[in-house]
Amino acid sequence: MKKFIALLAASACIALSGCSGEKDAGGTGLESTVGGSEAVTEEIPPEKTEEAGVSSAAGETKQPTEETPETAPAPETGGGDSSESSEPAPDANYSALVSAFGNTYLGLPSEEKIYIFSDNGLSAEINGGTYYGVSCYDEYDGTLYYMCDYYVSADGSEVYRRYEQEDRYALLPEVQGFARLDPTRQSPEEIFAAADGLYMMFDPDSNSAVGGFDESSPLEFNGAVYYPVTNELLDTKAELMDALTKYFTTDIINSLMSTEKFTDIDGRLYVKACSGGSVSPNYSGTEYELTTLNEDTAVFTRYDTYNFEAGETSEVETVYTAKKEFGVWRFTDFPSAW
Repeated sequence: MKKFIALLAASACIALSGCSGEKDAGGTGLESTVGGSEAVTEEIPPEKTEEAGVSSAAGETKQPTEETPETAPAPETGGGDSSESSEPAPDANYSALVSAFGNTYLGLPSEEKIYIFSDNGLSAEINGGTYYGVSCYDEYDGTLYYMCDYYVSADGSEVYRRYEQEDRYALLPEVQGFARLDPTRQSPEEIFAAADGLYMMFDPDSNSAVGGFDESSPLEFNGAVYYPVTNELLDTKAELMDALTKYFTTDIINSLMSTEKFTDIDGRLYVKACSGGSVSPNYSGTEYELTTLNEDTAVFTRYDTYNFEAGETSEVETVYTAKKEFGVWRFTDFPSAW
């Protein structure tokens, strides 16, 4: 059986999610609807949301300066009352306070990249305390792309990330359900435990939902029966899309979404009922090997072993390729298992 090769690379991207779910299409440019065939598009670099200085749909212009503050609806959080205002904040360099936390702590997609932080002139009351707004941008080819907003305490001891679409703040560091793909830090077994699990959710002959679904609460939708997903890490459309973008390119995600295996109903994720897949009785196990790793490419080989009568053994090899682009690793070639 093949021996696992452990290689290290000098550069690595972080295992936490980036500022996705922000500013309309989120931090990845994904605009797909779960359960539909609408394509995911990626017209700007991954993890970018909107170009600084480009007018939004609402007609406002976001610049990385303190002179153009942005207002947002007051959030409702379970931890206490929160509200935003555009009143002038005390004279302080809040962008420096935020950047001091570091990219990993802030949940930014690349550990080594230099992001641009700019005081935005906003403040927010969060759980009885006053926090001050800082916008984060990513520079690409001389252009700044808006990513998300942070809110930091005056003494720099706490920082929250603003999830605008969900109308909430999250105290950092966040505990994420799925680590971001990083072949320089994760073993092949760790990587494929997540990637295979997510990919197999879309198998048309499987009821897999990486954690389960509730058969006692069926719902008929568009002529098919669906069950609510019970895995708390994947029971909403936003969570599913966030997990997928940590491992796969938009082309692969488009292909998965075209199966219409999942649908979003009243904010809850449902999986389509099916007969359930079966495993070959001759299957005996799988091993993974990292066969190539350089600055921007990782190649994995999967070995599936099958045992037959008279002691015969067969081994099937499958090759997967991941690429690092803009500091983020994603699978660009992930052969279908069905």
